[in-house]
Amino acid sequence: MPMVTSLRTAGFAALALGLAGCSANGGSLELAADDVAVCAPRTAEGTTYIGMPLDNAGDDPVTLTGVDWSGDMVENVEFLVDLEAEQHDQMVGTMAWPTDDPWGHEDEVLARAIPVEGAVIPAGVTADLLIAISPASDTDDAVVEETRVSYVEGLGYTATSRMTMTITAETGCAAP
Repeated sequence: MPMVTSLRTAGFAALALGLAGCSANGGSLELAADDVAVCAPRTAEGTTYIGMPLDNAGDDPVTLTGVDWSGDMVENVEFLVDLEAEQHDQMVGTMAWPTDDPWGHEDEVLARAIPVEGAVIPAGVTADLLIAISPASDTDDAVVEETRVSYVEGLGYTATSRMTMTITAETGCAAP
């Protein structure tokens, strides 16, 4: 009997160690919390951007391979990543560019931003995923939700955020 108890204990210990090293998606990339709503006003001329932190909590770099999303009343969505946003203290919540009311470093952020596909987030770095949303209608809210970022870290993984991003036609927006 002692041998069975030892094997069972060793099995539980191995399971606990395996679970402790994994994030919810199986890999090291962590996205914004689920069930968060971010609203940004529509711009008359320009593009509205919403930022989402991408945190590489692992010990190895991750290479982004693509982004899938779902939404409503969206004409176009573009995904960029700023790998240096955190170190410059320039993480984007929401921003419009160009704008008549700049907050000072929009042009720097966009100059650093690169396409998602092939971007490498080093271990321990929080990058900023910039989502440029173009509404399909002048009167309806554009909504992007269920964002899935695919990446390679050893095996391929997909991290999913259920954060809801809304470009509003009027002031304010309803939470999901």
